[in-house]
Amino acid sequence: MKQIYEKINNDKEEIKLNILKIFTKIRNEVNDREDKILNELDKLFNNIYFDESLIKKSEKITNQIKTNLEESKTLDNNWEDNNKYISLIYNCINIENNIKYITEITKNVKKYNSMDFQVAFNYQSDNILNTIKNFGEIIQINKKMDNESFENVLKSSKIIENEGQIKLLKEWLPYFNKGNLKCTLLYDAKRDGDNVAIFHKLCDNKGATLTLISTSDNKKIGGFLSKSFGGNKGLIKDDNAFLFSLNYNEKYPSLNKGNNFEDNNSKGPTFGFYCIEIVDKCFSKKSYYHPYTCRYDFGKRNNNTYFYFTVIDLEIYQINH
Repeated sequence: MKQIYEKINNDKEEIKLNILKIFTKIRNEVNDREDKILNELDKLFNNIYFDESLIKKSEKITNQIKTNLEESKTLDNNWEDNNKYISLIYNCINIENNIKYITEITKNVKKYNSMDFQVAFNYQSDNILNTIKNFGEIIQINKKMDNESFENVLKSSKIIENEGQIKLLKEWLPYFNKGNLKCTLLYDAKRDGDNVAIFHKLCDNKGATLTLISTSDNKKIGGFLSKSFGGNKGLIKDDNAFLFSLNYNEKYPSLNKGNNFEDNNSKGPTFGFYCIEIVDKCFSKKSYYHPYTCRYDFGKRNNNTYFYFTVIDLEIYQINH
C-alpha cells in the first residue's frame, strides 16, 4: 500500500512541477513582452514627438542664457583681462548652442501641433483575459482498454457508420491473422483532448495503428500504419501503409516510394508527403487533406487540390493479433 501511495504522490508532484514550469515560462514571456512594448513606446515618442533628453535640456536653457548674458555685461570695461575675454567667448558659444536647442524645440512643437494622429496601446483585452482565465485544464486520460475483437471495439466508434465499413477495414488490413484480430482504442480526441502532446503520449511506440478522422467538410478518411508513431524521426517509409475514404469505401495503397508518414512531435497523425496532416488543436485550427499520386495511389480521386478542414472526431486504434 505504501508503494502504491508513493507512486501516486510522485505522479501528482511531477504534474505539479510541469504546471509550475509552464506558468513560469508564461510569466517570463509576459514580462519580456511588457519590457519590449515599453521600450518601443519610448522610442516612438522620441521619434515623432520630443526627444526626452531635449526636454531635460530645455528646462535649463533659459537660465543658462540669462546667466551668460549677465556675465557678458561685466566685461564691457575689462577687455584687457584675457581670462575674462576667454570666458566671454565661451559664453557666446554657449548662447549659440542654446539657441540651436531652442530652434530644435520650436520645430518639434510645430511638428506636434501639425500631427493628425495620436499614439495608443492596442490590445484585445477580452480575448486575452478569457484565454488566461481558461488556460490549461486538469483532465482524466483513460487507460487503454484490454484487447478486444476488432469488430467489437470499432462498433463503438463515433466515425464508422455501419458494420459494412468495419468489414471493409478488416479486409484492407495486411498480413494480420484476420481470425484473431484484436483492437484497442488508444486515443479519442474528444475524450483525451486535441493536444498533440497527449496524442504522442498515448500513441507513440504502440506498433500498428488505424487512424479514423471525421472532418468539418463531411469527409471520413484515415490511414493504416504498420510502423509506430514516436521518436520524432521525420519522414518514414512503410510499404504496408494505406489511406482510405469511408465516403467512397475506397482504399489507397502505398506506392512504395517511401515517406509514407511523418513522425513529428509538433504534429498529429501525418500521412504521406502532405497527403493528410492533423495539426495541434485540430478542433479549432485547420488541418488538410491533399489526395495526389506522390506516396499513395488515389486512382480516379487523384487531384492537386488541398482540402482544409477542422477535425470533428479523431480516433486512433492499436491493431494486433
